[in-house]
This record gives sequence, C-alpha cells and structure tokens, in this order.
Amino acid sequence: MTLEEKLEAIRAQLQQGQESRPVTAREFLSWFDAKRRRSGAVKRINDALSRYGLETEPDYRSAWIDSEINFKILEAKKEAVILDEAIDADRNLLTTKVEDDPELRISLLPAANRGVVSISSQASVTEAITLMIAHDYSQIPIIDGSHGLKGIISWRSIGKKTLTGELPKSVKQAMEEVTEVRNNASMFTAFQEVARKEYVIVRSASDNSITGIITATDLGTHFLSLAEEFLLIGQIERHLRVLLADRFTISDFKKIIPQGMADKIGDQTTIDDLNFGDYLRLIENPNLWNKVGIDLDRKIIVEKLHEVREIRNDVMHFDPDHDADEDDSNIETLRNCARMIAELRTISRK
Repeated sequence: MTLEEKLEAIRAQLQQGQESRPVTAREFLSWFDAKRRRSGAVKRINDALSRYGLETEPDYRSAWIDSEINFKILEAKKEAVILDEAIDADRNLLTTKVEDDPELRISLLPAANRGVVSISSQASVTEAITLMIAHDYSQIPIIDGSHGLKGIISWRSIGKKTLTGELPKSVKQAMEEVTEVRNNASMFTAFQEVARKEYVIVRSASDNSITGIITATDLGTHFLSLAEEFLLIGQIERHLRVLLADRFTISDFKKIIPQGMADKIGDQTTIDDLNFGDYLRLIENPNLWNKVGIDLDRKIIVEKLHEVREIRNDVMHFDPDHDADEDDSNIETLRNCARMIAELRTISRK
C-alpha cells in the first residue's frame, strides 16, 4: 500500500468507529522513508496527518522510537490551529520547524520504556540479592500487582539496615521510599532526581503503569557517546578554522553567504566568525578551492564534511532516535574526519 492508501484506510476505519492497528513510532517513520524525527521529516508527517484529519496518541514526536502509537481523528480545536497556520503561511509570516512541544520528555529515553525487573513485598532479601546479582542491578523496585509500587530495595538500603545491627530477612525490612516521575515530565526533571537519588521510577501518564527505571548508569551510557561526538565535532571545527585561516578575503566571504545575509560580513570578519555551514560553502566553491592549497579531490572532502554536518545537527538538536551501532559508526566517522582535516593542514600550501 502507498502512504496515501494507508492513511485513507486508517481514517475510514476510525470514522466507522473501529480501531486501527497500532504501529511503532519507528514503523510509522518508515512510511515516510524516514529513520529519525528530524525537522524535515516531522513537517512532511504533520502535513500528511493534517490532510487526512489524523493525529497519533501518544504523539509520535515524543514517544519512544520502539513504542506503539495509535491513530485517532484530529480534534476540532487542532484543526482550527492548522487552519490558522495555513493562513499565516499565506501571509508569508515567519514560521518555525520546531514542533508545538519543544520540551524533551522522559518518554524519549530507552530506559523509561523497557519495563522493570521487580520483586514482591513478600519476598526475602535473599531473593532480592539474587535478582540484583543476576541482572547486575544496584536496586530492584518492590511492586505488588501491576501498579502497586511499595518501595525499592538496593545494595545501599541493605547495607544501611545491616549497619544498624539488624540483618533484614524480608524486603519490607530493607526497602526505602521510592522516587517516581511521569513519562511526560521534562527530561531534566529525571536528571535532577537521578543526581539526587541515583535512580527514578517512570510511570505512564496515560494508564499509571510502571514503564521503566532510569539510573545513573543508564544516563552515563546514553550520553557518553553524545559527549564524545560533541568533543570530536569541536576538534574538527578547530582544525577547519586553522586550515582556512589567512586564505580568504572579505569579498570571498560575501560570495558564500546566502542572499540577504550580507550584513553578517563586516570589515573585521575573520574565520572565527563563521559557522560550520560557512566553512562547507567555502570549500564547496570550486573557484575558492584553489585558495585552500590542497591538491586533492575536493568532492570527496566535501562529502566527508557533509557527513559530519549531519551528525553535528543530530548532536546539537539532541536526536533521540540513535542506537548503539549508529553511535559507534558516527564516532568512527568523526574520528576519521578529524584525522583527515589534521593531515590536510600538514600538506596544504600557504
């Protein structure tokens, strides 16, 4: 089925009072030949949904990439908002690619959606210790039923109880109060709580079910690759600034600035005042390439720098849809480009 046929079939089902088949956010993106929720893909998706009078629940933009989303008929209020946006566009008003809700939600983190390994309040400390060893966890939530979060037991809580001279036998004797947040809360709320308590339990805002636990280890693992990518991008930009310095005139700069942005360039403009996109435009320009003083294939170098630009955009805008394999690939790409630019500096002609 084509994209149009899928959306038309979903709308027809909903209008007949039937439920449509839920899909994961990842599958939904694939309908639009997208893997990530970048601004261009989000705009195409929103336009398509509005054409067919549909919306997703939860919002596909804030749902975890592998969680399921459902379709529903677009509410009348939201249809009015879309009409207002169309009128604004007709008036040539300035718009933004940022979605209606720019807040980063906890639901975007994988750990907030993986469920939890839990233990009953009637269990023994021996059972809890065995589970923690088996899963390499530092804590285990104590849950009775599906929603009954009683507390949490951890190596720390067991140790504190033991130091008082008591040897706890049941998890009730060693459990602590638990900190929890809703999955639609700000991601920074979770960070603050994890910094304070070393973990936070995540509950669904829609059905109150426990969807995951976020720990300091989860955050460290999740953001380690992001930090390395960030540092490598900075290194590449510094190498580029040194490579391109003292080679171009103010007139050269003005040639690569998009029309209408000439005011960006003044008499005292230096390479330090330009951004990564400007560096790319300088190198992409065949007439300016000779000034770089490198007798190598310009197109290959530009291709590699465009790969860096894509990764840079994801890092700077916090792309939540990356995975471990892609992180490794991105880091390898950045390392190779940093090495390439460093070598270009050694062979460039002044």
